[in-house]
Amino acid sequence: MKLSVIPLCLAVEALAHDAFPLPKRDLATITDVLDNVKASIRKLDTAVSTASDPGPLLLASNGLISALKTGASRVNGTTPIDFLDSVRLIRPVHELTALGQGLTGNLKSMKAKVKKLGLCDVTLLQITTINTRAQDLINAVDGKIPPEAQEISRHLTSDLTKVLRQSKEEFSGQNCTMASDAAVSSRSASLSDGRSIIVGFAAVLFASAILI
Repeated sequence: MKLSVIPLCLAVEALAHDAFPLPKRDLATITDVLDNVKASIRKLDTAVSTASDPGPLLLASNGLISALKTGASRVNGTTPIDFLDSVRLIRPVHELTALGQGLTGNLKSMKAKVKKLGLCDVTLLQITTINTRAQDLINAVDGKIPPEAQEISRHLTSDLTKVLRQSKEEFSGQNCTMASDAAVSSRSASLSDGRSIIVGFAAVLFASAILI
């Protein structure tokens, strides 16, 4: 069902963009929120790729968290959109999903370092918080979509929620085991920087998120 619905919706979305200009109403607010989140993800992606300095990484992650919180608040302040406007959200949501998947993969590649520093619990705590804020944004947008477009919304957000769930599982107690006490003690001098780094790494999951 999903394979047949999404391509059809994408075709309708393309026709909608060509046939009708974007109305300057609540749709513009929602798309602006999604654009801000995408921009924040790209900044975080750059910071993750050059993670030798935790400062820019922490700054970028805080920017993403702020975009999610502010975005949910802005969307909650809008009125419901119609079916055609809902269709116009397909493209930016797909873009957000792709960005979130890439960032989640980058975070996964950092798990060995997280384990070595003994920061699995800290990471999981940050991931849980970010997942909650991302879900707030998803719920805010879903709340503005009309009943006739809810099936489309469920298909679109299913990939995003899957990324969030997988990211949380990646750093669960079963999959991210702390280093031994002796190993953690021997690295105590580096833990301060490690905590700063992990706050930034954890924000990748929103991205994932991102997401709508």
